[in-house]
Amino acid sequence: MKKYVLLLFVFLISIQTSAQYKPWTSAKQPLKEIKALKKQIKKPKFRKVDYLITDFGAVGDGKTKNTEAFKKRLKNVMQKAEEELLFQTEFS
Repeated sequence: MKKYVLLLFVFLISIQTSAQYKPWTSAKQPLKEIKALKKQIKKPKFRKVDYLITDFGAVGDGKTKNTEAFKKRLKNVMQKAEEELLFQTEFS
């Protein structure tokens, strides 16, 4: 019984995949499909934001290690990104 169920399942899957397959009728058809897909793809828009690391304690004297300031700033940026993702309602 299990063999018959398995054979039926494989048969149905093969029918479904063959129904989805559409052979191209010409060499130009793939190019047309690519052009149609490119029209659907939109360039992402990013906000221009400047982050000052000195606001988080970094010193630009060439001697001071600013690791902690970078860690604070990265944590702050990641927190803001999470907030934006949580409250983002639409993509533009």
